[in-house]
Amino acid sequence: MRALVRVAIRVLAVIYLFGIFFDGVGFDPPLRGLPGPIRFAFEVAALFPDAATAVSEYRAEGWLCRSSRWEEIDTRKYFPLHPDDKENRFQRSLHFYHDELQVRRALDNYLTDSHNNPDTNDPNDGIPAEERVGGVRLDIVRWPVPAPGDKLIRYSILPLNHLRPDATVTIFYEPPADELKGRCNGRRGDTGR
Repeated sequence: MRALVRVAIRVLAVIYLFGIFFDGVGFDPPLRGLPGPIRFAFEVAALFPDAATAVSEYRAEGWLCRSSRWEEIDTRKYFPLHPDDKENRFQRSLHFYHDELQVRRALDNYLTDSHNNPDTNDPNDGIPAEERVGGVRLDIVRWPVPAPGDKLIRYSILPLNHLRPDATVTIFYEPPADELKGRCNGRRGDTGR
C-alpha cells in the first residue's frame, strides 16, 4: 500500500510539473478540460502574462492663437479631484476611453472653454490668462517600468520639457486645423466631427 501511495504522488507530481510547463509556455489546451480549482493550481507559472512594460501618463497641450504654437496645459487645475496623482479624472478618463473620439473631443472642448472663459480660467494652468487657446491636443507619455531592484522614484508630474531621457511622447489626438482657426477667431469649437 505504501509503495502505491509513493507511485501515485510521483505521478501527480509529474502531471503537475507538466501542467505548469504547459501554462508557462502558453499552451493551455491540456488544462482547459480541468475543473476551475484544479486549473487554477496550474496557472501559477504565468501570473502576469500581460504585465505592463511601461508607465503611461496623459497630458494636454493648448494651441496658442497669438503665438501659433503648442504649450502644455496643467490639467490639474480643471480636474481638482485627486489632482496630484494618477487617480485624477483626466488621467482616468483617458486611461479607460482614450480610443473614444467622443471622449477626446469632449476633453478638448472642456479644456479649451475652461481656459478661454474668464469665469473658469485658472491663471496657474501654465498658459497666460490673456492668451486665447484654439484647441487642445492630447499626448501619452510612456517610460519603462523600473527593473527589479532599481531605485523607485515616487510619482510626480513633470512638465513635458523636463521628462526623463527614456520617456517617449506620442500625440494621439489633435483637433483639425480649421477648427483651431475658428476657435481662435471666437467661434465655439464643437463642430460635431
